[in-house]
Amino acid sequence: MCTIWQSYVQNIGTLYLSRTLRLSDEYKEKYMDAFGMADK
Repeated sequence: MCTIWQSYVQNIGTLYLSRTLRLSDEYKEKYMDAFGMADK
């Protein structure tokens, strides 16, 4: 079943991008700096 949310708001492209931004090691240092976290 396809919903409006899946079709227009969070389709596969936006879902992939949002998870990449949150979970990719590529952005680890940027998030740690932004939130003032020490690398432990």
